[in-house]
Amino acid sequence: MIQASKVLVIEDDQSMRWVIEKSLTREGYQVATASGGMDGLSLARSDKPDRTNRTWSSSTSSCRTWTD
Repeated sequence: MIQASKVLVIEDDQSMRWVIEKSLTREGYQVATASGGMDGLSLARSDKPDRTNRTWSSSTSSCRTWTD
């Protein structure tokens, strides 16, 4: 049996976090979520996800990034 990839979603917007989690779960991923950077770092260290999705924004830009 092939093990599903683990994804960590770090997103401060609860609604967006829920949508991303449900979408990835439906696609067969194991999903962990965090509402902020410190919680995300803690989960990344303990769960060792295969991929991480995080968002950040500033007054001049907004970005969503996938990392391995």
